[in-house]
Order: sequence, then structure tokens, then C-alpha cells
Amino acid sequence: MTYRRGPHSTSDDPGRYRSLDEERDGAGADPLERFRQRLLADGIADEAFFAEALAAAKAEEEQIRTGIQALGSRPGTEMFDLVFQETTPALQAQAANWREESEHV
Repeated sequence: MTYRRGPHSTSDDPGRYRSLDEERDGAGADPLERFRQRLLADGIADEAFFAEALAAAKAEEEQIRTGIQALGSRPGTEMFDLVFQETTPALQAQAANWREESEHV
């Protein structure tokens, strides 16, 4: 079990039902750090394991970053074209607004 530290979604405002202080106080310890400490205490993992895992993660991070940068720029319209198989009127309106605004930049 852990505490949900952020909003339910991008449209949620947790300030409507809890204060930032309540969130900080109720959150407790970081669940990943708690799990790390448990693995160490139970002898399931050691510091070398975590160092190796961190090094592997950083290498993968760099590989992904390099691959994404190699893709280059994509047309802005793709953010509308690749959402639904069949577009919706709301999405069409957003795309039209985006095109109108981006032409002035």
C-alpha cells in the first residue's frame, strides 16, 4: 500500500479536498526507498545490486534519448492525426485552433 502523492489525472485539483501539508504529512516515506531498505534488510539484494541496476538504467536512458533525438522533428499535426482511428468534432476543432495559432508564430 502507498499514498497517492499527486492528482488522479491532469484535470484533477487535489487542493479541493486536501492541503499540500496534508499531502506531505500523510505521504510517509518514499515507497521505493522503503522497498529498497526491505530488500537490503532481508538480504535479497545488496548495494552492488543497486549500483548495477542504476548503471544499467542510465545506459538504457542514454540509448533511448539518443534514439529519440535521431528521429528528428515530427510534424505538429501528428498530435491530432494519431489520436483516434476516426477523428471527433472536438479534436477537429482543436486541430483547427492549433493550425490557426501556429501560423502566427
